Amino acid sequence: MPPNENKQFLEKLMTLAEKDNAILQSLRTRMRWGKLWTFFKVLVIVGAFFFSYYQLGPYFPQIKAIGTQVYNLIFPAEASSQKTETPAVLEAKNLKVTPVPEAVPKVIDDR
Repeated sequence: MPPNENKQFLEKLMTLAEKDNAILQSLRTRMRWGKLWTFFKVLVIVGAFFFSYYQLGPYFPQIKAIGTQVYNLIFPAEASSQKTETPAVLEAKNLKVTPVPEAVPKVIDDR
């Protein structure tokens, strides 16, 4: 290759490399903004979930009671056959525990 063609080839190669670098730089910038945007969206969704949970928390017992009533209306046989505690279990729950005196160490002499 003559020196003139070499110089033209290198200049053309340099301009192409500069264009490629500009494209890659813009891609990298867009990726960074995309990651930031995705993080922001997830943060908003999770924040909305916790905020709604905090706001609706006092109503959960009422909602559970309504759900139980609806379930009992739909399946009345299963609601009436719920297990109840036997008298022995109820008696065991009502037992009072008496305090045990501190154990006095015994010395056993086998002589």
